[in-house]
Amino acid sequence: PREGMELMQVVTLRRIGRRLGCEKIILKNGRMQMQFVSNAESPFYQSSQFGKVLSYVTDNPRRCQFKQAAGKRFAVIFEVKTVGDAVFTLRAIDEVG
Repeated sequence: PREGMELMQVVTLRRIGRRLGCEKIILKNGRMQMQFVSNAESPFYQSSQFGKVLSYVTDNPRRCQFKQAAGKRFAVIFEVKTVGDAVFTLRAIDEVG
């Protein structure tokens, strides 16, 4: 069933998300919220991983946005309806040159 396939992709989603520096990924209401390191001084924000996220967000301004709330930093990506869509999107971010 579709639900079983979605569940199996969660492991891949978490693995790619961690590689891109996500502390947390939330899929809700057709969007994916990627939460990053809270410490603004973290070396993560100088890393190539964060550079990939920045490039993807700036190349897709109608689909993506950055947010900051309560000391937390997020990238929000719209039109992500399934775990499969989220995995596809994270792979696209990870492949940014």
